[in-house]
Amino acid sequence: AVRMDAELADVVGEALGGSCEGYRLTVCGHSLGAGVASLLALRWRGARPGVRAFAIAPPCTVSERLAGEMRGLVTSVVLGDDAVCRWSVGSTKDLLTAAAAL
Repeated sequence: AVRMDAELADVVGEALGGSCEGYRLTVCGHSLGAGVASLLALRWRGARPGVRAFAIAPPCTVSERLAGEMRGLVTSVVLGDDAVCRWSVGSTKDLLTAAAAL
């Protein structure tokens, strides 16, 4: 997301400040792209009022505290029991602990 921000910030800023002034920006993505879209919206929320993200099957990319702060900024769509959306650092630690106990 940091690299995408560096590559897109000027282009997006010019577009939203020129003939597109007054428009809102929605960043969207699927899977890893959904994680990047969510993080970009978080990075851009102060500089670009009205920015939002639409994330389809996003991986866990932020802490629980930060996720609460992103409420209203990111809309996530998850299908059924998709493991990618539920896998986290904590899940990995639990799996490693369980495997070590075998």
